[in-house]
Amino acid sequence: MTTPFTNPEHEEDLDWRFTLICRSIIATGESKPNIHNGLRAILKRSNIMAIHMLSNEIFLLRFSSLDSLNVVLKKGPWSIYGQLILMKRYFHNLPPQQVIFESYNIWFHFDNLPYMKSSQLGIFKLLDRVLPISDFHPNNKNDHPPPEGISVRTTIKLDKKLPKGLFTDDSFGGQQWVKFIYHNLPSQFCDHCRLMGHTSPLCPDRMQQADDRIQHSQWPRPSQEERELQPNEPDLRNTTHQQRSIRREQ
Repeated sequence: MTTPFTNPEHEEDLDWRFTLICRSIIATGESKPNIHNGLRAILKRSNIMAIHMLSNEIFLLRFSSLDSLNVVLKKGPWSIYGQLILMKRYFHNLPPQQVIFESYNIWFHFDNLPYMKSSQLGIFKLLDRVLPISDFHPNNKNDHPPPEGISVRTTIKLDKKLPKGLFTDDSFGGQQWVKFIYHNLPSQFCDHCRLMGHTSPLCPDRMQQADDRIQHSQWPRPSQEERELQPNEPDLRNTTHQQRSIRREQ
């Protein structure tokens, strides 16, 4: 079912028109599991003709039609054994190892979205200059949305933080916080810096902040009352009158 693959330019007998190139992102400090078995599970659920492994991190998915390719591409982000799988359409203008992955697709819906902005037009205005919109679900305006409301697919660059939400005008002239609920976030998403590619305990920004706190921390200074105590004078502040008399006699 899988085919060994080295160079697509020499496989002239195969149809490469509908192909996705994929790269697995392994978080820093984690092991590199073999994703071959996970790919077999995807193969059973999707209309994939063949999987061509270039390495344990780069592989090609070959489909029989463009529709089948788009179904897998739109369901992202994919995660296999906790690894983020980046996907993009593959064309033969570059060798697979030179293809650069700069972004990923992700779906999300809204929590606490005002009703007056719950339509597709309202969402377009809400996300203007915040996130690009690639698709809606449901896409047909006449279809009833699920209980959580309309979902939106967006494309995020790997070096851009995933926003938690935004403030918008409510029906009473005030401000209302709208939270973004993301679908299928992989384990390599860091909730601290909001970037993909590493886990929160291994976040470079978080570890740098911890180092800065250690370097700039100072021991608490004694109070004025503590500084006035003589070195050999007993501290009698928390003792009774009888205990103070005994200590002074000693």
